[in-house]
Amino acid sequence: MPDRRHFLILLAPHVAITTVMILIGSLVVVTKVLTESLPIYAASCARFFLAAAVLLPFARLREIKLNSRDWRDFALVALFGGLLFNVLMLWGLARTPALIGGIITSCLPAVVALVAWIVLRETPTMRAKAGIGLAVVGSIIVAWDGQGGEITWGSVLIVAAVFAEAFYIIYSRTGRQTPVRQAFFVSFLAAWMFLPFAIPEIGEVNVAQWRDWWTVVYLGVVVTAGGFYLWFFSLRQLTAFQGGVYAALVPISAVVLSVVTLGEVLLVHHMVGGGLVIAAVLLVAWADRHGT
Repeated sequence: MPDRRHFLILLAPHVAITTVMILIGSLVVVTKVLTESLPIYAASCARFFLAAAVLLPFARLREIKLNSRDWRDFALVALFGGLLFNVLMLWGLARTPALIGGIITSCLPAVVALVAWIVLRETPTMRAKAGIGLAVVGSIIVAWDGQGGEITWGSVLIVAAVFAEAFYIIYSRTGRQTPVRQAFFVSFLAAWMFLPFAIPEIGEVNVAQWRDWWTVVYLGVVVTAGGFYLWFFSLRQLTAFQGGVYAALVPISAVVLSVVTLGEVLLVHHMVGGGLVIAAVLLVAWADRHGT
């Protein structure tokens, strides 16, 4: 019995982070729907305020005292994971199919390795460096429009969103509060960061579009509140680099949902580029496991 309990304790963060990455994959698809039906900044602001409201009763704020370091950590995570990632993803998905967005996010593990190299001075192994290179090449192939021989701006914006997500992963490990408190403060600060962009869109909000607002409820309650909590819970036992490797599940979720729910078509150059990105993920995972 103790062995089984120990196994479940070790398994829990892996199950949690797997769920998070599947939710992020669904975010890519649901965000595509959101950009076509609702004012994006107002909807995003509402999403984060809703997440904060859901998390508030569980945060037990009266029991804690925050210092300047805590606020700095929350602000950095909210900036990269809340504001920049979502704004860049929203702009990108308004200009490119969700399918391509999902595939480009495949390079996240290699980008995390690159950011850790730059920010944390963690020198990547030769395999990790090869993975970074493959991810870059694969993302360029996926981003190619296949017609005019140009890289689409939507794809470039999604690549930028991936870098923002990588910084989010790196800075997420700096927090010292419980997972639910981290999730609350990051959601709350992200909502306020979106507010200046949301205010000009208030006149465009049509509450009667209730069928479209389900996307905001889903993103706020499930992806943001639930996803943030599971994310911070998993990173208490996993490294940021391991979190980046698990991000390989994001494109699988996004691509499957894009094809099934949005009817988007998977083309040959998407598969070629995606194959290179998967190879990059495997190289990075191998390097993480064997240290070579």
